[in-house]
Amino acid sequence: MCNNYKRKGVLIVSNIEITMLGNFSIKIGDKKIDETSRRSRNMWTLLEYIITFREKEIQQNELIELLYDDSSNPASALKTQLCRLRDTLASFSPLGKDLIVSCPGGYRWNNEIEADIDTEKFETLCNEASVSKENYRKRVDMVLSAMELYKGDYLPSQNGENWAAPISAYYHSLYIKAVYFALDLLFENNEFNETIALCRKALLIDQYDEFIYAMEIRALSELGDKKSARDLYHRAIDIFYNKLGVNPSEEFLQLYKETVYDCHDVSLDFDKVTSILNEDDDVVGAFYCEYEFFKYIYQLEKKASSRDGRPVQLCVLSISDENGGMLGGKKLSSVMEKLIDCITFSLRSSDVFTRISLSQYAILIASATEDNANMIIKRIAKRFKRDNPKITAKITFKLKKIN
Repeated sequence: MCNNYKRKGVLIVSNIEITMLGNFSIKIGDKKIDETSRRSRNMWTLLEYIITFREKEIQQNELIELLYDDSSNPASALKTQLCRLRDTLASFSPLGKDLIVSCPGGYRWNNEIEADIDTEKFETLCNEASVSKENYRKRVDMVLSAMELYKGDYLPSQNGENWAAPISAYYHSLYIKAVYFALDLLFENNEFNETIALCRKALLIDQYDEFIYAMEIRALSELGDKKSARDLYHRAIDIFYNKLGVNPSEEFLQLYKETVYDCHDVSLDFDKVTSILNEDDDVVGAFYCEYEFFKYIYQLEKKASSRDGRPVQLCVLSISDENGGMLGGKKLSSVMEKLIDCITFSLRSSDVFTRISLSQYAILIASATEDNANMIIKRIAKRFKRDNPKITAKITFKLKKIN
């Protein structure tokens, strides 16, 4: 952006670009300075703060509290820092001295000098896309342009600072809403390849967003790529449980049955059917399945038990610390992973289990009395202690006969 600005009667061409998303930099003409430059931390914070609140006059006391609250002479320290900042900006352009101006009791950004600021362009594109009456393609393109500007959090070097946190949250929320909006438009218009591409790009910024994972899984499924959809589903579940330490939503778990489960759409001869069904015939131990399939198997076992009287036990196995409290995130993830092998190889191939929460597995033990089931579960706990003697964790369980 090039604009004209008069300084003491002399016409100066202003060409200023300011970046605040993903990193901070200011470019004046063909010269650029950023946080990698050898400048003081306080000087950068001062500049970032003044630009952030460029629509108001900032009182001196506000800046002192921000930067020099523990200084013996904070007013002098602030004045010195402002002089250095102005000199630094002036070394890049004659108008650098005029970017920060004094006002009664404080300072402000000089809005008479126009600047191209990425947050303003980003916000405008996001808002225009949501209200535009243009066709879906143009609205998606607006979001894609906005995404090009959003290279990461707002002023990441100020991450955790009280003044920057709500602003960072605002721009991140705006970004996510725009991505959701574009994904819905693309999916509704059968643009499945572009939906996948947009999901993958968005996950580079927010790798823990459940909705984005769900949209990519649905798009892969629509294209018939069940294997990739299934792999992504399992990867997302692992991230939610083991990295985030949260339970996936019921809607996300339902995805497996709705989109990932592979149902052949062509007729198969009998030999092919038996070959497919016998693919995992050499699997040893209990069967671990997704939560949605576990519910389905549970209903089948319940009906069979009611019909022929065969005993089936439902066990909920829980992990805690020795006092019954929740284990820490990394330790809990490790224990839950190790328990999978213990459960698998302590049960029979006719038994089924699944993970139902951060710290719990549900197990269906077929053709077993309560006493038999008790012995089996105790065998799991004993195996876990034997294989992991250094881990201090408590295994408890509850049993209930299905009928």
